[in-house]
Amino acid sequence: MKLTFSLLAVANARPTPTQLFEKAFVEIVDYFDQNLRTFQNYVDLLDVNYNYELLWDFCHDELELDYEVDLDHDSFIGCGKAVANLFGYAHIGFSYWETFFDILWKNADVDQSGVVVWDEWRNTEAVLAAIYSKLTLDEFDDNSDGVMNNQELAAFVRENFDDGLPEDEKELRRELMHDIWKMSQLDGDDQNGDIFEISQFWMNFWNLLIEDLE
Repeated sequence: MKLTFSLLAVANARPTPTQLFEKAFVEIVDYFDQNLRTFQNYVDLLDVNYNYELLWDFCHDELELDYEVDLDHDSFIGCGKAVANLFGYAHIGFSYWETFFDILWKNADVDQSGVVVWDEWRNTEAVLAAIYSKLTLDEFDDNSDGVMNNQELAAFVRENFDDGLPEDEKELRRELMHDIWKMSQLDGDDQNGDIFEISQFWMNFWNLLIEDLE
């Protein structure tokens, strides 16, 4: 699938977060489109340590649907809006989230049945996490080695999670993010994280946001 976005970064200038998101979106969705079985293995790998149900249930709660109801196109877009409200607009604006989920629909409804069922949802959530993971690497992997080390992680946490907090609260927030980072490691090595482990980090973080709402 070929998608066209206006990536208008000035030569030699650092891309904006929105431009980085668009780039990651294109690359991950294209990869999913061309490598479904490989991507399914990736989903299963993450599923060992991750509960996909929280975000599924969150969307259904926001849409006032029973949990066993599959998502048709309108519900899927509605889920995108709910996700935007939950995750915030740090990387893309509200209207773009709706467009994003509309484009993602073609990939999410793998069997073209007109609804996204549970297994397809797992793929969809993994796509979203992979996009965020790729975005994180593109923006913070300074040496471009495909992993994020402790120094790069510290920069990532400072830029994304400090939120202008007082210094003592910043320290607590950083400790929390590092705890999530540690629990997201698939190989037990918390000194570095690859795209799979960063995906796991984002999923664990989203689950934390949802749990805080309960």
